[in-house]
Amino acid sequence: MTDLRGLWVALSGSVPALEELQANDWDVQGFHWMVKNLVTALLDNGVGIVHGCHPSYTTHMADVAAKVAGCPDKVVRMLAIPAPQFYPTQADWDRFVNKHPYADAEPVDDPRTPLDEALEDLATRLSEYGQAFVCVGGRAGRHGLRTNKQQVEDELDKALDRQRPVYLLGGCGGLSRKLFQDRFERNLSILANGLEDDKNQKLAYASPWDAPELVLQGLRELRSKGRIHAAPLPQPRRRA
Repeated sequence: MTDLRGLWVALSGSVPALEELQANDWDVQGFHWMVKNLVTALLDNGVGIVHGCHPSYTTHMADVAAKVAGCPDKVVRMLAIPAPQFYPTQADWDRFVNKHPYADAEPVDDPRTPLDEALEDLATRLSEYGQAFVCVGGRAGRHGLRTNKQQVEDELDKALDRQRPVYLLGGCGGLSRKLFQDRFERNLSILANGLEDDKNQKLAYASPWDAPELVLQGLRELRSKGRIHAAPLPQPRRRA
């Protein structure tokens, strides 16, 4: 079996709106379980995860990744915007960092950076660090003043600009499914993720129980053909 150790995946998305979950016979608890299952599958196969600090992920990431706390090589990189509305003081930032000993917490820009600029820089850094891009669910939200895009879409576009393979997990609905329908369904080769068309359709529409294994299948296919390679992350930056 192809070794995936040393790869990094950028994880994006959030819990979809409740009505959308229910329309797909899901609920919030089921979504959280699915995120945990995906994170477990990636970490158990040696794949590191880089992500922002959306609450849809951080709690469940901690539950799974806490077992690697204290390891010299952290397998999670958390990108956080150190804006005063989130972390008013250095002590608040330090408490955040200490709460997640399994991860390298990295600030995106400095506390004086306007939020829209920091969000765009976060999307850029996700695309730089992750050798693949995985989006789970996602909820429609505001469009950035600088990009005129929703945050998940900006992260997706920056990954595509760097020719990263993309996995859209839309079994629970959400923005990942809408993006799949609007932009990829008629030309699945753009995803360039090592999966056959029927498996990408399954990721976007079918029950997400099989999603973690499908993502691993795609990564193994790409790794076996030399299309993605392990790449260590740079040392985490520090809060200014």
